[in-house]
Amino acid sequence: MAGSATPAVARIFEILELFESEQRPLSLREIVEWLGYPMSTTSAILKSMAALGYLRHDRSARTYIPTMRLAHLGTWSAAHDLPSETCMSALRQLCAETGELIYLAHRNDIYMQYLHINVGEKYGSPPQRPGATRFLVHTALGWSLMTFLDRRAVNSIIRRTNAILPPPDNCDPGTVLRAIERCREEGYAVSENTIRLGHGVIAAPLAFAHQHYAVGVAAPVERLRQHGPEYASKLLAMVSDVSTL
Repeated sequence: MAGSATPAVARIFEILELFESEQRPLSLREIVEWLGYPMSTTSAILKSMAALGYLRHDRSARTYIPTMRLAHLGTWSAAHDLPSETCMSALRQLCAETGELIYLAHRNDIYMQYLHINVGEKYGSPPQRPGATRFLVHTALGWSLMTFLDRRAVNSIIRRTNAILPPPDNCDPGTVLRAIERCREEGYAVSENTIRLGHGVIAAPLAFAHQHYAVGVAAPVERLRQHGPEYASKLLAMVSDVSTL
């Protein structure tokens, strides 16, 4: 989600995300076709990244591929963002017990950002990768994260989000506030068809080692409704166990 990022910056990171998705050398033409950028602009970005040492240009094959300089950039941040192995083990156990997609997320300003994803046996490929962002106001993971905030901070997030979204897509403040309050009362939140049509998430807030996270169990809506109470119970048990460590 580019949000309010400047076009030049957004294009650089969208190119990098395309490399991450494809995991192979890409030609200028392929990148242009995938992302719809002007040929001249894309060529200038790729040449600049190659000159800085972040991409390697194979002239004979006319392709680009990220270098080790880029691969090593930011590897230290995982240790800062992710909780301890004890918590990660609990996420894997929750994934094994439900067979569904398990998300770990944190708040990044007005966005919810996926930190880690476990894929259960019932699920295929996850619809997003770690690092992807969504507006906090649009998902149960975001509502869970906002339970850690006071009313003033939540209202600020809603205002700033609506300032970015086109008017037809503006969120209703009352709906968001009720979802957050319901999460505080019940311990978890549920969203359906908000990020991906036909899919939903049951999410709960997690406070661990002085950090705030949200854990979610994602599944097709039909399966989520069928197993909702069971999934919610397992989710709350996991959060309770980890929070006391």
